[in-house]
Amino acid sequence: MGIEITVKKLSLYILAVTLIITIGGCIQKDTTSISNETPVTKNNPVPSQKIAEIMDYKISGDSMGPYILVNVSFKKLPITVYLLDEYGGILDSKTVKNVRELPIRLYLGRQINIFNEWDVIQVRYNGQTTDERKIFIRGPEVKILKVYSWYFSKSGEETCLFDDVRILVKNDGDAPAYIKIRIIGNDMELISGGDICGCPVLPNETKTLSSSAGFFKRIGNQGTYALLPKGLTFDNATLQLLGPKGEILASTTVSFKVTC
Repeated sequence: MGIEITVKKLSLYILAVTLIITIGGCIQKDTTSISNETPVTKNNPVPSQKIAEIMDYKISGDSMGPYILVNVSFKKLPITVYLLDEYGGILDSKTVKNVRELPIRLYLGRQINIFNEWDVIQVRYNGQTTDERKIFIRGPEVKILKVYSWYFSKSGEETCLFDDVRILVKNDGDAPAYIKIRIIGNDMELISGGDICGCPVLPNETKTLSSSAGFFKRIGNQGTYALLPKGLTFDNATLQLLGPKGEILASTTVSFKVTC
């Protein structure tokens, strides 16, 4: 009887050891399998499954207006890239059929200053959205750094015509600034273009504005031009940088003398 119990205990012990070895082998195999996979890290990201996606964008502008320059990556063509307002309205779009068409230029409008605006860049393939990015445009932030070099030309024996003024400015904003120049003094005002080509001051750009020639008008007498007498002094006149809609971007006081 004692021998039979001992044999049973031995059999159970052998069975337990066998199970432990088997389970241990399975665990070892699973661990080996996992360790052979490529880890997902910053240098080994999960490959994108998107047909086309937005890589980056830049806000800029030219004489036509402000635009967004968009870079995309793609696996299939053609794709269409849209610039939408916050309500889904289409501001601009472009269909890309060839890699040489990149980056894509999408216009926000015609020579306007953009302030505090939400827009959406969207990429579509076969009518289906593959990627989109919501962006916020804070707008231009213009500073007047220096006003110098006033120019006048002779318009009569004792009168002069305003030709030009040079203004050094900087745009610390994230959108281009379209600028006109306004000078107010001696009950007169003049509004002139801020750049001959109509080009804006780009984000993070320092630039010298050169106004176009123009006539001073008497304030309150619309259409009445004022000839500038030689030697006329403007003390603490106001110089403003305006946007296309008349919004004031920057302002300072200036003093100058009319000479021609």
